[in-house]
Amino acid sequence: MSVSKDTNYDPIAEIYLASTDKKAYTKYYERPFIIENLPQVAGKNVLDLGCATGFYSKYCLDNGAEVISIDASKKMIDHTLKICENKVKAFVHDIAEPFTFLKSS
Repeated sequence: MSVSKDTNYDPIAEIYLASTDKKAYTKYYERPFIIENLPQVAGKNVLDLGCATGFYSKYCLDNGAEVISIDASKKMIDHTLKICENKVKAFVHDIAEPFTFLKSS
């Protein structure tokens, strides 16, 4: 998929990957709050739009979901595939563009 220049986050991906898991806000507020409020995902199909580091993709995968991860950054998708051991379907794609590559069920 092509990604427009305006949505290519690859130039800042390394900085984001190196810092986001260490931020107190992310670690102690955002992620626990979101996980606490997620429905049960076991047996569900999950679409993680703007998956970034892949944290939620991995969480859903580890809790029994089939996961499709999408991000505008190839570096973020590569990281997501790595931490998810290639067990998610992952696409580099601008979410402002049609998702013609996904089939509807």
